[in-house]
Amino acid sequence: MIPLETLGGAVAGAVCCVCGRPVTAFAWCCADCAQEYHLNGYATWPEWAKFLKKDEERRRYRRDSAYGEIALSDLHAETARTIERAWYGDSDD
Repeated sequence: MIPLETLGGAVAGAVCCVCGRPVTAFAWCCADCAQEYHLNGYATWPEWAKFLKKDEERRRYRRDSAYGEIALSDLHAETARTIERAWYGDSDD
């Protein structure tokens, strides 16, 4: 992945949902990926690309959120299990 400080004209943190290259704030994929995978018009995108776009959309939302929310899925698996046990009780009962 390209370091974010080398973005130039792109908005810091906005990356292609396919390859991780920097893109402008309103783009979901870079021109190379759009051409290679025929990602022109979201309605025609394959399901795998739509999944990656939604995942990138969630990542950008969390990045821009004033609340600093961290999803359990972003944590190390053991840390997430510890938090879930604290919230919901031990699942081994």
